[in-house]
Amino acid sequence: MRLIKYIWFLSLVTLLFSLIWLYIYFEKPLLVSSMWVYESLDRESFFYYSIFVFSLTNLLLYTIGVLFPASVKTFGLVPSKNFWLSSKENYQLLTKRSNAYFQVLSSIINLFFTFSVLSLIGDFTNFKFNFFNNNTLTFFCILVVGWIIIFISFFKKPTTSS
Repeated sequence: MRLIKYIWFLSLVTLLFSLIWLYIYFEKPLLVSSMWVYESLDRESFFYYSIFVFSLTNLLLYTIGVLFPASVKTFGLVPSKNFWLSSKENYQLLTKRSNAYFQVLSSIINLFFTFSVLSLIGDFTNFKFNFFNNNTLTFFCILVVGWIIIFISFFKKPTTSS
């Protein structure tokens, strides 16, 4: 559990440093397009919007991680629901695993944000880091499949050794 918290904290620090690095090298406005609307963002706006988005994402995932064990009682969105609800110890183990699972998911999303910021830095400096050269859809598909596989492995009934 501590290793997961260290990885999550390291992903936060890495993202923050990459945003600061982008803030330093971001001289001209960034043109952001959304369907038919084009907007120009200066470096301060982009920096603070990015901080807001990644803070909101981490807060949302933390909240879901805290509320997830209670939702298992109501909705049963976990493999081996009867096992997890059979005793107080199992429910506490479910709580620990759900917190760890959502911290891992938050770390993965933070690293995705970090790679996005590093790609933007490559557009404005001589630092070439082209992570998204037409592989974004593939990356998202791998992320979703990995998320489902990790979910099932985190919340399957633990095997007991005698």
